[in-house]
Amino acid sequence: MYLQEEVSAAKEQDSSLDETEYMEDRVQHIELEARRQEKDALNSLGNNFWKQDSRIAPLRGALATWGLTVNDIGVASFHGTSTVANDKNETDVINQQMKHLGRAKGNALLGIFQKYLTGHPKGAAGAWMFNGCLQVLNTGLVPGNRNADNVDQVLEKFDHIVFPSRSIQTDGVNAFSVTSFGFGQKGAQAIGIHPKYLFATLDQAQYQTYKQKVEQRQKKAYRYFHDGFINNTMFRAKSKAPFEDSQQSQVFLNPDARVTIDKKTAEYTYPTTAPKKLRDQSQTLMVEALVKANAGGNSNPGVDVEDINAINIENETFIERNFTAEEVAYCRKAPNPQASFAGKWSAKEAVFKSLKVQGQGAGAPMKDIEILNDESGAPTVTVS
Repeated sequence: MYLQEEVSAAKEQDSSLDETEYMEDRVQHIELEARRQEKDALNSLGNNFWKQDSRIAPLRGALATWGLTVNDIGVASFHGTSTVANDKNETDVINQQMKHLGRAKGNALLGIFQKYLTGHPKGAAGAWMFNGCLQVLNTGLVPGNRNADNVDQVLEKFDHIVFPSRSIQTDGVNAFSVTSFGFGQKGAQAIGIHPKYLFATLDQAQYQTYKQKVEQRQKKAYRYFHDGFINNTMFRAKSKAPFEDSQQSQVFLNPDARVTIDKKTAEYTYPTTAPKKLRDQSQTLMVEALVKANAGGNSNPGVDVEDINAINIENETFIERNFTAEEVAYCRKAPNPQASFAGKWSAKEAVFKSLKVQGQGAGAPMKDIEILNDESGAPTVTVS
């Protein structure tokens, strides 16, 4: 009702105002503002509540989101370069962290130091460590450090951490810590939790939807892995940038720019034309509801919202079947013929919906409904 009053007030100030376009624009703005306010509420009251309070340690807050504490971290995967400095310093940091956050004494934190097996993979180290911890969550099996036959005495004082030399089958691990120290004095820590805590927050429908998406991703990953393994294309070096030189500024300045993959060559490229956006049916329904709420008892308002690019004005057969000669002449002379044809088409659809008559199918021509403009520019409708 309020939006309809706003449209009426705007119409009084500008008689040439396109009511449908104005209302569609306002509905889109309202939806964006609603999402922004919802995000603000979630930031302050949702899972990220701890980010707004510097007194809450990030690790403590992240665990609390899922009802966990520092005592629920069962495994710590270390960067572990097997050097005098790293082994002592990294272990010292994690031990102090556990102590500061109140980890109970006697609750052993099992350490994983994988470099005895993999060597130093440099940039891939963090990814390998994280993947290993995901396997620990999945199986409950914590791999032992096979070369830990003589643990340095300096590490004995870190009483929260255990250095197992053999693999240990646990009854389940709830959470893990991954640290990656080094690389120009840069370091990072990630906490992973068992997916059962996520699943517990979902209803049955959400879980089934998520399960289907996971299965689809697994199938794609399976095909990609075996294709790379068989054809020796696991690593695919890029020979050039995924965009042409003429596209560089457009790509860098457009936050919505996305690559597409060529299924034949498996190369990534940026399309030369922007992809068409799918019509948001919710906008149409909202506008329709607003119009009906303010309509009289004997009126049948029709509403249609179309994407400007949805109309192919290069298709002469389509234009001839659906637009009269006067409509075509008007649209061709418009500053933006594409928008003009889309407006006419949307108006025809709205008129047809308001008539509430039986249609002749999706391919039926719309030429019998003619949308012209009077001397003031206001649209007029003729139905033959």
